[in-house]
Amino acid sequence: RTARRAAGPRAPHRAPSGREAGHTVSPPWRVRCSGRAPPARAAPAMLAGAGVACLEFEQQAVLMETGGKATTVVEFSPNGRLLAAPNGNMVWVWRVPPVGEPLPPGGVPRSHRLLGHDLGISTLVWSSCGEFLVSGSDDRTARLWDVEAMRTVRLLEEHESFVTCATFGPASHLLITGSADERARVWDVRAPRCVRVIEAHSEALTDVDVQRTGEEMLTCSRDGLLRFWDLPSGRCISTIVTDGIQHTPIGAARYTPNGEYVLSAALDHNVRLWLRDDESPHARCLRAFRGHENGRLQIGLGLLERGGSDTSVVCGSEDGRILAWDMATCVEQACIQGHNDTVFGVSPCPGGGRVATSGGAGDKGRVVLWRVVEERRPQATAGGTGQHLNGHQVPGPRAPGPVARPVPPQPMTNGHG
Repeated sequence: RTARRAAGPRAPHRAPSGREAGHTVSPPWRVRCSGRAPPARAAPAMLAGAGVACLEFEQQAVLMETGGKATTVVEFSPNGRLLAAPNGNMVWVWRVPPVGEPLPPGGVPRSHRLLGHDLGISTLVWSSCGEFLVSGSDDRTARLWDVEAMRTVRLLEEHESFVTCATFGPASHLLITGSADERARVWDVRAPRCVRVIEAHSEALTDVDVQRTGEEMLTCSRDGLLRFWDLPSGRCISTIVTDGIQHTPIGAARYTPNGEYVLSAALDHNVRLWLRDDESPHARCLRAFRGHENGRLQIGLGLLERGGSDTSVVCGSEDGRILAWDMATCVEQACIQGHNDTVFGVSPCPGGGRVATSGGAGDKGRVVLWRVVEERRPQATAGGTGQHLNGHQVPGPRAPGPVARPVPPQPMTNGHG
């Protein structure tokens, strides 16, 4: 599948023209950034002596094994009570007890099966109400499912290649899908009809997200570009090109909960946190989270809420590890050997306390449910930039902090480690 394959030889990069990128007046700002976080400075007094939460991942259940197929995505519903994952061309849904309640004896049973696609499924996304689920497939279609009725409500089939990513707007009737045909399509699922086609990139789209206001969306692609769009008009607002890695595919990107920052995961072993100024052609890389292996495939990326304004960046790795960093301090909080192959899917439960992950074919496509426990430990080093994130001061890069390393659920068998 195009969006999941290792990056091979590619033609010289060609940035789309203004017309190709959907501009109506002028070409977008092209913002070149170093891709490096700023140097550390003295820590503000308010942070001196603060504790850093070390996260421990406790395996609760293995929900599914596919045998010899990768499970490319796993997704919690907005209330955290339903969990969906594909198995080939169908989707399984589990009804998960609230965080803090014990799992049923014998594990979590499957509650729904959604069957309709002809080929494998690359993406899943829930509506904000949690009643509907969208699946995107290699059969070039996206399906809108009524989960409780287990039936297809809408069949969206205008893409010319694999549907690789999807997201809902704040209003659940607005859906955006991305494809290996290099386009993003905006749908009104009430009709259903495609209300806009955006010629977004020069290679396959890998992720799409909508800002919480519903006025802006982002796309990223294997062409190495991260683009921002005015959603009502389809006009490109800006394009981030990172110096020296503009040919490196970007596998995932999303807005932070407050909508002011953006996370991106490139196939150069870095997850970056960007601050973009809407009033000028300016973008700045505030953080670069490192330690995972990500040079060939798309990996899972998510944000784990820990209470208040505390948030952790959680991502998978091609060697089967799951890593977490504190988003404000860049401190590594957890590193566990959760799978025996690439961790393709990472879905933190809304509200925190739980994470679901899914593995590659070498891991038998396992879907694993983890309980996340915080443990406060003394902060080892200090540094700051004076920026603010989610309402509190964001310090600069720090040396790696305490790392939680639970015993792996089973030994490595595929040569990684």
